[in-house]
Amino acid sequence: MVAVKSRSSIQVAVEQKVPKPQRWSLETLFLIIGFFFGVLFLATTPPFQVADESRHFVRAYQISEDVLHALGWIPSSDKLPVSLVNAIEETQYLHVDPESKTTIGHTLSLMDDDLRPEARVRYVDTAGYPFISYLPQLALIIPMRLLQVNAVVTLYAARFCALLFWLLVTYLAIRKLPVAKHLLVFIALLPMTIFQAGSLSADCITLSLSFLLIAYYVHLAHKASYVRSNEFLVVSGVGALLTAAKLVYFPLVGLHFLISPAKFRSRRLYVLTFALTVFVCIATLLISYNNFLTPLFSPEKAVAATSAQGPTPYPQLNFLLANPLNIGRMLAATGGKYGRTYMDGFVGHLGWRCASLPSYLYVVTILMIAITAFTADSRLFTRRWHRLLLIGIAAVISGAICLAICTDTFLNHKPTFLLRGIQGRYFTPFAMLIGLLAANRTSLNRRYGRYIQAAMLPFVVFLLLNAFYFLVDHYYEL
Repeated sequence: MVAVKSRSSIQVAVEQKVPKPQRWSLETLFLIIGFFFGVLFLATTPPFQVADESRHFVRAYQISEDVLHALGWIPSSDKLPVSLVNAIEETQYLHVDPESKTTIGHTLSLMDDDLRPEARVRYVDTAGYPFISYLPQLALIIPMRLLQVNAVVTLYAARFCALLFWLLVTYLAIRKLPVAKHLLVFIALLPMTIFQAGSLSADCITLSLSFLLIAYYVHLAHKASYVRSNEFLVVSGVGALLTAAKLVYFPLVGLHFLISPAKFRSRRLYVLTFALTVFVCIATLLISYNNFLTPLFSPEKAVAATSAQGPTPYPQLNFLLANPLNIGRMLAATGGKYGRTYMDGFVGHLGWRCASLPSYLYVVTILMIAITAFTADSRLFTRRWHRLLLIGIAAVISGAICLAICTDTFLNHKPTFLLRGIQGRYFTPFAMLIGLLAANRTSLNRRYGRYIQAAMLPFVVFLLLNAFYFLVDHYYEL
């Protein structure tokens, strides 16, 4: 009997040591779903039919030619190839007339046109972003320009390169995030997020880097050991690239204060590392936007530029800053007027903001995100200081987006309380911050969390299938 008991106990011990077969991780499922639907979206969307994609492509193409000219491989020119401009003009009708359709044959015919880089024409409708905003796309545009590849073929190749970059960086963010992984996967797999990631838009780099920066800060806040120097370098590097790509997301470096000072060798080092991160971000921004230095070294040029705009170059901004109450009124009026549009643009308003999902899907998706956020389990974000910090950063970014849009409306010489130009996708990078505010330690996590998380991915796939159908239905005859 003793021997039997001994053998039985050994068997139990062996069985306990045998690891159970591992299912696919959440980040692996993200890669599979994101890659599949990302390729579907970018291949189905006709050329230049992502919002403002023609302006972004022109900007990236000009940067690629500047690089090749600096290397002495092509001559300098401030004009674009005629074939590229013709491709933009031949597809413009699709967003000018939302009821118009196209065919795959039309896209293939645009791909047959030789680049002919020597035939040039002036084209001025370009975006104003720095080269950092297009780093993933430039990795392919530069060699393809050197090989004189067709402009539309280059566009699709650059879309694919952007998608791969976004998938890789977001995958790293999901792996690094210690809590609320399902919430980040949900936000990252929204139709609008994937659609923008596989495009020439700057959203590819801003979305992925903002996810990674948030995940890394939350990781450092949760870890038990000291913050190492290499971890600080990662945070500074990601924050610098994100700031240079889109300045309004610079306040995300304030997440540094989620980390306890006890995880640094001294409180002085705690403050110093934050100051160094801010310095690196600002320095990178000034390098990428070197025209910011013009007023310092050439004040006469700055005065001349301001005079050319008239006495009030930014009437909308001046109107809001003249009375602080005007900002609150503007937010209330704009939110009331375009709040539904922002929700649609956050979830999935594809194409040139014209391929829409059914109305009920927008509402259900927002509710599902909220429920997923409430089942996030995190002791860290139940603390009042951390909640106030998240709210403050989200508010600052929202205000920065509004003020940035105000400066872009300087041509409107009639100030208004309705601020146009804001898109719902602008708020995607800090949707995770809002979701973390719902993190709790209640029984809701233990009772229903696993069911809601299990239902999240099937719902996301259902949502993406609907988005793909309505994208195809909008642009092609079925």
